[in-house]
Amino acid sequence: MLKKDGNNMKKFSKVAILIVALVACLSFMAGCDSIDGITVDELTAPRTNYVQGQDLDLSVGAIKAISGDKTTTIALNAEGVVVEGYDKSKLGDQELTVTYKEKVAKYTVTVVPRMQVTGQDAYYFVGEELNLNKGIVKIAADNAKTFTEYKLSDSAIKIEGFDSSTAGEKDVTVTCTVNGNTYSTVVKATILEVSTVTLKAPNKTAYNSHDGVIDLNGGYVTVKDSNNRLSKEYSLTKDMISGFNLNAATLENRTTPLRQEITVTYKGKTCKYTIQITYSDVSLIKLRAKECSVIDWSSETFPDVDDVLGANAKEAVELYTKLSTADKAKITEQELLNIVRPAAVYGGNTYLAELGKFKETFIVDTSGLVHWTSTSREAVKRDYDILAAKESVFKTTGAFVDMLKSDTKFSTMIVWNGVDVATLLGKVYSPNVIIDFIEPRLKYALDLYDIVANIPDDWTAASLSEHADAIDAAKDFITSNKFTALTAESLFASLPGRTLIGMASKWRTNDDIVDILYNYYFYNLMKSENALERQKGTEAINALRNIILPGEMEELWEACYSTLSSFMQLTSAKSIDATSFLVYYVNTDKLIDKLSKTEDELLAYLYNLKYSGFMVDSEGNAMDASLVQLHVYFANVNQGVRLSETTAVYIGGYRLRFGTMLGNEIFEEFVAKYLATVQMSTTDEGYGAAVESMFNSYMGLEPHMQYVFLTMLSPFYQYNLIGDLWDFSNGHKSAFTLMIYRHYLAQFGESEDLPQLFAELAKASEYYAKRSYMPDTLENQQTYTDLFNAAVNAAKNIVEYNLSSADLAIFNNTLKPIYDRYVACAKKIKDVPATVDFGDYAETFATLDKILANFDTMIYLLSISSGNNVYSVILASYAKALPLVNSIRKAPANIVELYRYENLSKIVRYSASSAGIAKIEIRCTYEFALAYYFDQAMSYLIGNKLNNGTLAYDIFVGDVQNFYAIAADTMAAQAMKLYDAAFSKDEDLSAKKYTDMAATKNAINAYLALTSANRYYAIRLFDNRFFMFFNGVKLAYSEAGNEAISGVAEKIIAAENYALLAFANPDTKINVKRDDGTTEQITAKQAYGEAVEALKAAYTALSVSAENKTAFDADKSLKAWYDDINAKYLEAKAEWEKPQEPQA
Repeated sequence: MLKKDGNNMKKFSKVAILIVALVACLSFMAGCDSIDGITVDELTAPRTNYVQGQDLDLSVGAIKAISGDKTTTIALNAEGVVVEGYDKSKLGDQELTVTYKEKVAKYTVTVVPRMQVTGQDAYYFVGEELNLNKGIVKIAADNAKTFTEYKLSDSAIKIEGFDSSTAGEKDVTVTCTVNGNTYSTVVKATILEVSTVTLKAPNKTAYNSHDGVIDLNGGYVTVKDSNNRLSKEYSLTKDMISGFNLNAATLENRTTPLRQEITVTYKGKTCKYTIQITYSDVSLIKLRAKECSVIDWSSETFPDVDDVLGANAKEAVELYTKLSTADKAKITEQELLNIVRPAAVYGGNTYLAELGKFKETFIVDTSGLVHWTSTSREAVKRDYDILAAKESVFKTTGAFVDMLKSDTKFSTMIVWNGVDVATLLGKVYSPNVIIDFIEPRLKYALDLYDIVANIPDDWTAASLSEHADAIDAAKDFITSNKFTALTAESLFASLPGRTLIGMASKWRTNDDIVDILYNYYFYNLMKSENALERQKGTEAINALRNIILPGEMEELWEACYSTLSSFMQLTSAKSIDATSFLVYYVNTDKLIDKLSKTEDELLAYLYNLKYSGFMVDSEGNAMDASLVQLHVYFANVNQGVRLSETTAVYIGGYRLRFGTMLGNEIFEEFVAKYLATVQMSTTDEGYGAAVESMFNSYMGLEPHMQYVFLTMLSPFYQYNLIGDLWDFSNGHKSAFTLMIYRHYLAQFGESEDLPQLFAELAKASEYYAKRSYMPDTLENQQTYTDLFNAAVNAAKNIVEYNLSSADLAIFNNTLKPIYDRYVACAKKIKDVPATVDFGDYAETFATLDKILANFDTMIYLLSISSGNNVYSVILASYAKALPLVNSIRKAPANIVELYRYENLSKIVRYSASSAGIAKIEIRCTYEFALAYYFDQAMSYLIGNKLNNGTLAYDIFVGDVQNFYAIAADTMAAQAMKLYDAAFSKDEDLSAKKYTDMAATKNAINAYLALTSANRYYAIRLFDNRFFMFFNGVKLAYSEAGNEAISGVAEKIIAAENYALLAFANPDTKINVKRDDGTTEQITAKQAYGEAVEALKAAYTALSVSAENKTAFDADKSLKAWYDDINAKYLEAKAEWEKPQEPQA
């Protein structure tokens, strides 16, 4: 093991070095020996890439010496190795020779320049700029293998010496400065003279006048020198172009383009090509917009648009609609507005003018309704051909107007004074709608006429058989055509086929197509002895009757249809004024009266037929009805209409529209006067006088009559849904007020104060009527009093301070009587007279006071009970008071004034609360008090019907009403007893006498004078709850003090009651209470018989006391009733016992 010793280690190292040196020396000596050859290979390759100027680098690389099978590597810089052939200034590849021990080997090196420029343009034409977009500068790294490239345009590159102003070869120095080192080189650039220039024209050679700039895309020139050393293509630029002018095109070039020569100039050489310019739609639109800009749409008056300007604007708008989106963007909003405004005016006017050319055939009004004029078949045929044509000014202009209205681009544009296009053209209806509606109807009429054209004008019922085929064809045509249906089409009102039949018929000399059909089928076939012919005639008339009727029957049908339509307008709330309905109903009534008496066999037959399309049953199914039935229906109908979830109204028929004034002669005369006046034309002779007379009659009505008339005019008025009818601030709501206002407005001339005075007086009349009729509380009465006083004071201020002398003259001749009336009424409201002289009418007013007291009692009883309990007493009081009121209405003026306008009476209202029922008195006029209570009675009478639709009113008036008037005191006595029992519980009423026996006996006599039916109605219909009459009679005989006679009276009434039930239905089951307290169900006739037997027994029992028997027989009224019951029972029994006829 070696010992680690520093000195020893040093000695060892020296020995090792010596040994290595010795070995190397031995090797060298061995190398000195001869070799077979040398090689340069890749593994020991020397450096082969040099930058120009670099010295040969032999520090790397070696050769291999081959000796036998031995190879020795020898460095290139070793002794004895010689490398020759390298020139550091020479660029490119150089072959170097390596010599070693007389053996030779070769290898190649490449010398590259430090900086070189490649790919640049070597040739230029005189005047061209140096092209820096081509050419690369390469800077070689020291290893001569890697390069850094720069574009000629790089900021590190600097070029000097380029000059293309003259031809020839030029030296160009290129310098590159990078990383603090600057390199440069010189390249050659040859400048050539231009010899030839040829043109390739641009792609676009067709232009629109609005294109703006020339499009040179695809166009270029080819430039060459004389020796074809250089050929270049240059894209065309605007500076090369001359002769381009789109404005040179005019309107003439819309169809024939303008040819324009364009010159291209380059390097002094010129070429030419041709373009075509079309005057475009955009240019035309801009031209028209400029022309139309002269119209002043800001003026206070609507500007005129002449036809030329309007037609040009219309064309421009039509062209605009066809532009592409890109071209539309070239039209400014102002330019578009400039053309749309006059185009809309011109288009609308032209279309209406074209539409007006059809006036001999039809007219379309501003609401869109078609009115047939059809003056002649020739005119209709001419207009039909125009409508049926594919193209016409009417169609094209109409389509243009349609487009303006429907396209929001145009429709919302403001034309003038805030009116937009849609509003301006709002009443111009679409030609397509008109054509679709009119054209087939005209064809219908023309075809129908042609079918019967050969039937002579002088036909007779007998001669029509000769034309049976034509008549059958006409019937088949009519009954199978779609226009026979009663339906609404398009935006126009319903125009049944009967209108078109009538149109065709008028073209015949005698307007007789319908007469021909009905005369043939009725007289020739239905009257025939041949059963088949009779059947054919019947079927034909049944098919025709719902389509069209002859003569006055057609007038009646149309009147019924108009009545129905106007009523539907009310029930759909499309109209708030019932005037049209009232007029149509009255006109229908006149026709029915006339036709009911006709001696014309055909008309009489048709009058009694039933017709379709008017009525439905309770389940909504269509049902046939005669026109008379329909008329009766519209007299008494009361249809509920729900306007919203919380609002419903009842629309009454003609008679129900009269309300509480039904049957009032004065009121009915006034209504007739109004309906006659409202049907007059303003141009009719006597129109003005008729309006004034009618208005004076209105002002002469009692206040509550005025109010009822206003409610008659509008079913919505009484529900406070439309405000005051005489308030014109929101327009007129009634034909009545409008007619009167227009008439007086014409009388007032240019006065500004008289129309306002009229309005205030009209409102005063309405407020006074409401004050006198509507209020049911003191607060409501005061509200209308305040409104009335305000209107009167306003009128007084106008009269006293505003009217000129001219106005005063007109006022004195027109409004002064009305003014005086209401000024006086305002004073009477404040001042109640201390004394009143009723003169000869004192007893009348005293009786009315008693009746009013009865009314007050009934109102209380109504407030504590339900429904109909005491309505019979109200009806009786009404029946008794009505003749008295009618007598006052005909009394001297001072008595009428007291009745109408002095607060000499009162009504009583009862208010229920937790504290009990409070009694409230409202001071008022006799007219108001009676009107208030009359309303209670009439509301019951017109608000109730029998199952067959008959109004209770129609049953009541006449004999039943007369009976009730006589029985009023007897019935009121019973009511007063009920009142006292309820309202005077703490008083001792045992000694109080309520009845008057004389009055009761008169009532019995009046009752016995009634027919069985009227007795039934009087008691079972109107008095069927408290039986005020029967109980009043019992009360009277009870108060008379004779219990025996009173007992018989009760038996009489019991028997009478069962008699009434048996009269209605003898076999109806009723419950009868027996003496032992049980109840048994038997027939009415059984109960009637038992009651008669009980009555006889009671009467026989009177014989026990001769005095009672004598007293009973002496009571002629009660005895007559007893006898009547026995007699009527025997008659009824005989009828019941008759053998029944067997049912077929």
